[in-house]
Amino acid sequence: MNRLPRRALSALAFVLLAGTAPEALHAQLAVHGGIAASTFGGEDAEGADTRTGLHIGASWAFSFSRALGLRVGLDYTQKGAGGEGEIVGVGEGEAVLEVEYLELPLLLQYSLLEGSSVGLHVLAGPVVSFETGCTGRVSLAGETFSGDCGEETEDLDLGVAAGAGFSLPVASPVDITLEALYNFGLRSLNDEGDLKNRAFLIRAGARLALGG
Repeated sequence: MNRLPRRALSALAFVLLAGTAPEALHAQLAVHGGIAASTFGGEDAEGADTRTGLHIGASWAFSFSRALGLRVGLDYTQKGAGGEGEIVGVGEGEAVLEVEYLELPLLLQYSLLEGSSVGLHVLAGPVVSFETGCTGRVSLAGETFSGDCGEETEDLDLGVAAGAGFSLPVASPVDITLEALYNFGLRSLNDEGDLKNRAFLIRAGARLALGG
C-alpha cells in the first residue's frame, strides 16, 4: 500500500483551514456514502467491464451567495475494472484491477430551487486522487493469481467531476441528500498504456447547517 504523499496532506490542510474565510457565513458539514460504478476509458480500455466499489466521505461547504457556493471534501473511493479475453499462449482468461483512492474534490455548487422545501443543486469541479492501494487479479485455467500493483500504476490521478442532487429537510438544521456524479479521470494509470478512470457515483448522506 502506498503512503499518502506530502502534497495530499497539504491539500487536506487547505480544506480544513478554508473554514477560516470570512465569507463562510452559511457553512455546512456533510457526510455521505454510496457506490462507485467504475470502468476504464482510453485507447487501451476496449472491453473493460464495470466494477462496483465503495464510496464514502465528508465535505464542508460555504456560500458565496444564496445560490452559489464552494464544497471541499475528502472521499475514499474504490475504482478499477475487469475484462475477459484471449491471453496469448494460455487461452481465455479474466483480469481485474482494483484501485483504491483518497480523493480531494473541490466543487462549485449552484442551487436551483432557492426558497423551496426541496433543494435541487448541480455540482462541478476538479478532483485530485491519491492512490492508497492497488491489486491485480488474473483468473485462467481454473486458477486465480493476485498481487500488488507495485510501481505499475501512478500514485496521483487528476480528474473532473460533475453531477446533481437534491436535499430534503428532516429536522432543523439537518437535511438528507441524494446525489449522482460522474468522475472523469484525465491521467493514464501508467506510462505504458492509455487507461483512464471513469466512475459514476451514487450516494446518500446527511447535511448539517452550521450558521447563517
